[in-house]
Amino acid sequence: MLCEYYDHRMAEHEELLSGLAALRNVRTQTIRIVASECLMAAPFLPAMVRVSEKYDDAAIELMSAESNAAHRLILNDTAHFGLLLDSPEDVRLRVHATARQPFVVLMARDHPLAANARIKPEMIVENKLLTPLPSSRVFEIIQTVFSGRGLSLNIALKSSSMQLILNGVEGGLGIALLPAIFVPQDRENAL
Repeated sequence: MLCEYYDHRMAEHEELLSGLAALRNVRTQTIRIVASECLMAAPFLPAMVRVSEKYDDAAIELMSAESNAAHRLILNDTAHFGLLLDSPEDVRLRVHATARQPFVVLMARDHPLAANARIKPEMIVENKLLTPLPSSRVFEIIQTVFSGRGLSLNIALKSSSMQLILNGVEGGLGIALLPAIFVPQDRENAL
């Protein structure tokens, strides 16, 4: 009976050492973050800095994926956490924070619509629109608003790159209807 007790305690001790070694390895491994591709241009670098400071031994691996694919990467544990836009409610996901993001119209400073304080969808239809790809949640929201009013979109460019859309607006290719998170932080030099 004493030998049995000793064997049991040794097994517990080995399990504890194994668990501690696994924790030590976690501290020196990679933190995988997935962001919906439309959020890659968003100003979330300060959050990455905080993660890096908190886990200074870990490397950050930032992946970009289409919204539904980003959701799946989190669910199948390929990514430790994610930055998602309007993610579907799923009991398997633990949401730590959410923020409402109103849509804004981004345009060049000299664009005729820039003089308006409030812009309605009916005012946008005559303009060339730069949008995310139709598979994105942002595009789905825009399409729903316009089709609900019987309006069609005059799309000049569809892209998975939010940075390309912002650059297109800045270059005068068209206007963009996007969540407010994409408004340039430096309003002095805003589009």
